[in-house]
Amino acid sequence: MFKNSEAISVPLNIIAKIESQADYLGDLDELGDGDHGVNMSKGMHLAQKGN
Repeated sequence: MFKNSEAISVPLNIIAKIESQADYLGDLDELGDGDHGVNMSKGMHLAQKGN
């Protein structure tokens, strides 16, 4: 259990993981145009800026 003030670490860790795995996530997007990782990374970056 953690304090509310420590809760920010959870989404920040998720953001960091998605950004570091953007290429891999793009590779998983076989049915699309391969930009899934790029778009997820962009979204996470914007979410972090809103912090």
